[in-house]
Amino acid sequence: MVLPVFVLLLFSIIDFGSFYGAQLSVENAARAGVRFAVVQQCVPNGSTCGGTAWSTSATPPAGTVEAAIRSASTQASIPNVSCLWNGSAVPEYGPNGSSKTTFNFTVPSGSRGCISISYWNTTASTTPTLCAYFSASAGWVFETGYTPANCVVANDIVQVTVGYQYSMLTPVPAVVSNAFTTTAATTDQLEER
Repeated sequence: MVLPVFVLLLFSIIDFGSFYGAQLSVENAARAGVRFAVVQQCVPNGSTCGGTAWSTSATPPAGTVEAAIRSASTQASIPNVSCLWNGSAVPEYGPNGSSKTTFNFTVPSGSRGCISISYWNTTASTTPTLCAYFSASAGWVFETGYTPANCVVANDIVQVTVGYQYSMLTPVPAVVSNAFTTTAATTDQLEER
């Protein structure tokens, strides 16, 4: 009679440990991605950025921000898919958005994970303003009034968000909180170039 409860408890402990390991992996991936992104130079190519440091490829080549994120994570299944913020690929600032109390992005349905790379102008106001983001499906998207010359420049903020859908072994952690279904990390750093 005690054995099923003991086994369920044992697997729940393993679940919590595995979830924590996945969370650390995602945090490391976001840090590695933002460290790589801040030193990449945007070579103006009309109204977008040229160069090979960003990739829309499902399997990003070495030397790209997305490849740096994937290689730093032990969750090898983090795909090069854009995270969704309120159902849109347009990112919000910071892990809590502008004034939210929880992570406000989701992993697109049918995907195991997501990556968001955004650039924020710090000179326009006291609150950073989104000037561009890199979409895994569309490439560079510059907001109105922004170009490579006034967005992807030194002292602006680069934000990298990585999300991963964790699969539970037992139902116990999911019953405790639905927060255990998605591990997420957002890291910000100042652009160096």
